[in-house]
Amino acid sequence: MIALFSGTSEGRKIIKELEKNKIKTIVFTATAYGGSLVPKSKHISINSGQLSKEKLERIFKERKIDKILDATHPYAETISKTLIELSNNMKILYYRYEREDIEIEESSTIKKFSTYEEIIDFLENNAGNILLTNGSKNLHKFVKKIDKNRLHTRILPMPKYIKKTLDLGIDLKRIIGMQGPFSREINEALIKNFEIKYMVAKNSGKEGGLEEKIEAAEETGLKLLILDKPKVNYPNKYKSINKIVENVK
Repeated sequence: MIALFSGTSEGRKIIKELEKNKIKTIVFTATAYGGSLVPKSKHISINSGQLSKEKLERIFKERKIDKILDATHPYAETISKTLIELSNNMKILYYRYEREDIEIEESSTIKKFSTYEEIIDFLENNAGNILLTNGSKNLHKFVKKIDKNRLHTRILPMPKYIKKTLDLGIDLKRIIGMQGPFSREINEALIKNFEIKYMVAKNSGKEGGLEEKIEAAEETGLKLLILDKPKVNYPNKYKSINKIVENVK
């Protein structure tokens, strides 16, 4: 049986291919929302929620997992490192689906950073409204050091994320509850409506809507601040869904 860890739109495409090939798979998603996006099937079972390394090890033994397919988000480095460790310890084959990268060069509108702390230091020293498009997980870091009246955040329109954002002191009128990825036109409309000077984004590739953010930044003249991807030494990397499915069959 395959253990597929899915946290992206490509993960859902992989699930469809596994189902098409009638491959028994248990899909792990970090949230119940992610689990709700997985199509129901007699070949596919779902496990939603955060799991410790010990619990994953127990499930792998109980379900006789012989292959791990990691299709998590490029910034979910903790779970990827855990899966690689379990693969080595338990002698289970590990496969990584890797998004196509976008070549990013710094310019008058694009600046790259290695950490959130570097981005925050930059924003502290430059005035203007900020649009955060990097989720709610690290929002507390920005709230701690930057005037909350400058911060606008685009997050999934789910009650727990909105509550978390409100609890951190972000005014409701500065919370944009939308599910992406987004077109250049939508990005531009938000930038103009909220008079955004800086947009914070992850290097999430084509599938994550980065191209559209770059286009919107170039069109509006704002500064796009991009957090580089974490460095993870993935074994068995694939950038083709068809090829990775063919190899795990």
